[in-house]
Amino acid sequence: MFDKIGIFLSYKERVYSHAKFVIEYLKTRAIKIFLPITHKAKLNLDDIEFIKEDELAKNVDLLLSFGGDGTLLRLARLAAYSSTPILGINLGGLGFLTQTSINEIEETLEKLINQKYQIEERMMLETKVIREENEIFQALAFNDVVVHRGNSNRLLHLKTYINNQYAASFQSDGLIVSTPTGSTAYSLSAGGPIVSPRLECLILNVICPHTLSFRPLIISASEILKIQETTNYKMHLMIDGQEDFNLLKDDQIVVFKSLNYIRLIRLNKDFYQIIREKLKWVD
Repeated sequence: MFDKIGIFLSYKERVYSHAKFVIEYLKTRAIKIFLPITHKAKLNLDDIEFIKEDELAKNVDLLLSFGGDGTLLRLARLAAYSSTPILGINLGGLGFLTQTSINEIEETLEKLINQKYQIEERMMLETKVIREENEIFQALAFNDVVVHRGNSNRLLHLKTYINNQYAASFQSDGLIVSTPTGSTAYSLSAGGPIVSPRLECLILNVICPHTLSFRPLIISASEILKIQETTNYKMHLMIDGQEDFNLLKDDQIVVFKSLNYIRLIRLNKDFYQIIREKLKWVD
């Protein structure tokens, strides 16, 4: 039974009316509700605890994400150092990560209260940027780590190493390194494979390579990837499409499996049912 539930919201206006309904519903079950303080002005309700959003996960038993996949991705990184499970409630578009829609909210809440759910653990990526032998950036990613050329019209010249062994060099618009969870995101749009989230691996997908022989590569989750730009072009490091970091020539980007896992609540839909529905695969 969940005694304390945290509600994480997108900033779209239509989210607030749904959130108010859920809050009142949960309060009738004597469940204590926590929300990020950034939403206090919009949801100035009684008996609600408003706290900093980076403290939300460690103060509750369950996290509800209201929005699309982007909202859940942001929450996942905030919750990465806790074991608090997350349920995504979709108010966005495709919603590969969300398990239910707002139209099913009462049924969903009853399943949670009656403990009719399962928990899936999903791997994350950790990335570091090394500049002149100093670590200057570190981040966790749930979907993907992307090295890209930003607004430049120049192709990047990237060198890759796996476990410190030279693997390949290529000219391209960039490189996507994704988790199995992220295989249905940017990597899929760039022609990458759909990978079961039950696997643990890194998916390397070159963005618009100059040489057509490059194809997506899947490596073991135990392997460490290093990426280096060999020319003096501006480039960017993007984490889950949300955090952007400017890179310089000779910066080393190191990507590897994180020790942290995200725990997602699964109700009645498995991974294959979700992709069948979202991608319109028909019988």
